[in-house]
Amino acid sequence: MESKEQRALAALDAKLSDDFAAVILEPLIQGASGMRMCRPQFVRAVAERVRQAGALLILDEVMTGFGRTGPLFACEKAGVVPDLICLSKGLTGGFLPMGATVARDGFCQAFIGQTLDRAFLHGHSYTANPLGCAAGLASLTLLTSDACTLRRRALEAVQSERVRELARRRPELHARACGTIGALDLSEGSYGDGSGEALKERFWNADMLIRPLGPAVYFLPPYCVTPAELNKAWDLLESNLG
Repeated sequence: MESKEQRALAALDAKLSDDFAAVILEPLIQGASGMRMCRPQFVRAVAERVRQAGALLILDEVMTGFGRTGPLFACEKAGVVPDLICLSKGLTGGFLPMGATVARDGFCQAFIGQTLDRAFLHGHSYTANPLGCAAGLASLTLLTSDACTLRRRALEAVQSERVRELARRRPELHARACGTIGALDLSEGSYGDGSGEALKERFWNADMLIRPLGPAVYFLPPYCVTPAELNKAWDLLESNLG
């Protein structure tokens, strides 16, 4: 992992030698690319380089936010404060569509004013939708409750234990975990190769739904899932690994 991170940082250094406005990053876990995970120190190294280049750091926490990686946001785990952070999904617990962009004070002040040269002229029909906002507040109340915190920690423990044991027995699968997310690779294939389709069908026949990302198979459970249910999913996965 360290060698891959060094190559990525070298590539970033080369890019930042030009005039860059911003760098956008999914912190700790790249979701759609195959649940690729990196260490917190890698995110910090990226942030330091972006700051030195005078560019903005934008973190996409649509997937990683709201407790997925352990703390409420992945940037907390990485020890990084972004200029912009993009949020959605977990904001309402998936109950209603809603998104939010949070900006640092210094960045936000550039777009606050009563004249056209300062005002941020952007809006749409569903801005601050009352029902969506109410769902968001209710979801955040549940998310930050002691009961939900304990549930997340229990799911984290299952993921960590199952990944550790599988990695010991089958290192070629590249089993990995971060917070409530566990993943492995069936092969060295690519996103669109369909290598996980047979496994998806077996889960469907067992009344469980997964969505492999090519060869990458992952469990990203909602917080209503119990540890026993998550273990059942892992049992089914391992019984089909061959």
